[in-house]
Amino acid sequence: MSLTVEHVFINLSGKEIVRDVSLQVTQGSFVGLIGPNGSGKSTLLRAVYKVLPPKKGNILLDGRDVVQANPKVIATSMAVVGQFNDLEFDFTVIEMVMMGRNPHKSMLEGDSSRDFEIAESALRQVDLLDYAHRSFLSLSGGERQRVILARAIAQQPKLLVLDEPTNHLDIKFQIHMLSVVKALGVGVLAALHDLELAAEYCDYLYVLNHGQVVADGEPAAVLTKGLIEKVYGVHCEPYVNPVTGGFAVAYLR
Repeated sequence: MSLTVEHVFINLSGKEIVRDVSLQVTQGSFVGLIGPNGSGKSTLLRAVYKVLPPKKGNILLDGRDVVQANPKVIATSMAVVGQFNDLEFDFTVIEMVMMGRNPHKSMLEGDSSRDFEIAESALRQVDLLDYAHRSFLSLSGGERQRVILARAIAQQPKLLVLDEPTNHLDIKFQIHMLSVVKALGVGVLAALHDLELAAEYCDYLYVLNHGQVVADGEPAAVLTKGLIEKVYGVHCEPYVNPVTGGFAVAYLR
């Protein structure tokens, strides 16, 4: 399953937030959106998962117009893990994860034993199976984020959209979450802040600044000293981590 964004413009409160953005996510590829706060990453993702209609442009999922398509039809193929997961009503963890099965059911269809197997497997993948009957509202921010990922996994999507998915997680679970996502083998479009994590997990990067794509390519080609300094406004020195052999960056005062 592929996602294609073609020349998308998005306005909010009369201001142009996203301007002429095009990108593509192919089946099984992990694509990252990076850029400073306010660059338009989250706004673009909200258009991809049907919360914000673009002013202009096309968003296509395997050729199907996402904006015009029935939300339930899109939800059978696309799952979302957002930044904020506040609820006014309490559910148990397993109830939250079971919500991921809803797009695959008719209106009056109940939960099957297969649905529970899928939900429990998803909780096992995020290391929260023992929390199945805990109150969701009793969990820490990081634990809630892992439950939301489990719900997305239970949805069995072909495309996963992640909006700053590691924001509330400590280092161990940042690595764990992205490793779980990578292992799913589905297409992924993820907005990420941490450049080292982006370099480690993403196959391809799009760099947004002031609502536009200013660079794109494989991480090694994109994450240069000049681009980081220009886009983020910081002095830095990228280098190869001597332990992992991966990309690392030292930020200078």
